[in-house]
Amino acid sequence: TLKTIAGGCDSVITTIDLRVITTQPASGTHTGCSQVVFGGHTYTSSTILTDTLRSALGCDSIISTDTIIVASSGASIVSSALLPIQAGDSTQLSISPAGSYQNVVWTPTTHISNANAASPYVSPPATTTYTVSAEDSNHCAVSASIIVSVTPSTATPFAMPTAFSPNGDGHNDIFEPILRPGAEVLLFHIYNRWGEKIYDQEGNGSGWDGTYRGVAQPMGVYTYFITVRSASNVQESKQGNVTLLR
Repeated sequence: TLKTIAGGCDSVITTIDLRVITTQPASGTHTGCSQVVFGGHTYTSSTILTDTLRSALGCDSIISTDTIIVASSGASIVSSALLPIQAGDSTQLSISPAGSYQNVVWTPTTHISNANAASPYVSPPATTTYTVSAEDSNHCAVSASIIVSVTPSTATPFAMPTAFSPNGDGHNDIFEPILRPGAEVLLFHIYNRWGEKIYDQEGNGSGWDGTYRGVAQPMGVYTYFITVRSASNVQESKQGNVTLLR
């Protein structure tokens, strides 16, 4: 800019520097597994924070955007069966939310199909607390527990056939109890018509094949006596008859 002073001379030249301060965006990402602490605040879920910062000249010169990422919100365990279950029954336990889990460890390791599976089956004889620890797809450690409540079974722990035919055809050749899951034979005796014990079993066994001392027994009615312990540790005994057919 040229200015004219008194006397008409161009003696002063004034230069004006015009600057336009443009907005400069800034951003950052902050990640945590279960929570993120940022700016004096604790965040337990993912969010985006936006703020406008003023320069020394009072201009809105910087827009700050911070992305908060909470990679894991924790886990829980769900049961496929409505709890409580009856003793001898089973239920499938699964980590929730569903996903890809690594380094899975369930405790206790008893009465469980696979202590390192994300969705194992369990059949505890009594109320049991199962706990799982794992690593999710974001490499975050998660853990959860569930109480699998168990009530005594109201069903008979075993049933006995009324007849069998040990003729070697592969069908109904063995006389043995039909056990509910978790039930165990304590003793199993069979007597002929004269009261002679011809079969003696203690504990779970292979059942009677219709022979005595290696000799096939004749057709007829035989008497048995059996005691079974259920999955809920209740003993039940039964005496009855079975017909041997050829």
